Amino acid sequence: MALGLIQHPVDLVVACLIQRLSDTDQRVRSFAAIGLGKIGQPGDQAVPTLVRTLGDPVVEVRANAAEALGMIGSPSQPSVAKLLALLQDQHPQVRGSVTDALGRIGSPAERIVSVLIERLNDEDNRVCGISAIALGRISAPAEAAVPHLIQKLNSTDSQIRGLSAALGSIGSVAAPSVPTLIRTLNDQNTRVRGMAAVALGRV
Repeated sequence: MALGLIQHPVDLVVACLIQRLSDTDQRVRSFAAIGLGKIGQPGDQAVPTLVRTLGDPVVEVRANAAEALGMIGSPSQPSVAKLLALLQDQHPQVRGSVTDALGRIGSPAERIVSVLIERLNDEDNRVCGISAIALGRISAPAEAAVPHLIQKLNSTDSQIRGLSAALGSIGSVAAPSVPTLIRTLNDQNTRVRGMAAVALGRV
């Protein structure tokens, strides 16, 4: 994993890590993906191999490959179709990593926003939370998610109500949420009140 922290010569480091994505040891494959993620956009030549690695039989390797694609950012756009398909993975760790990656890639925004809205209803609360953060990262193009995030403020689950901070990240197009956010300032849960306050300061 140390190679992923070395910035020069980037091409050589990336090439070495790409090779290790095919290592016979799952831990090495996993760490290679993490290393590529740490390199970020300069590691864009790894995108095709990382896309293939999304099909790895090991949960952690799939998840780390998805995270790496997200950290590489917009050059990972060719991976979007495969990432979307992987949202059906039975493991929350993988779905969460894919959700985060899609939010970082961000384009095509309309399609990604649509599937992230669906993930707001994931059976795993962690995936719901990651979806909200991802929508916030996309910002104004995620306007379609605003009504769905407002609805989450009425949840009986304080973790779900705490997703309100994403509305602030989406920005001024989330203005319709202001009345509900103001009411949420009286929530019995301290964290939820704090997240609502943060959101109001940014909408």
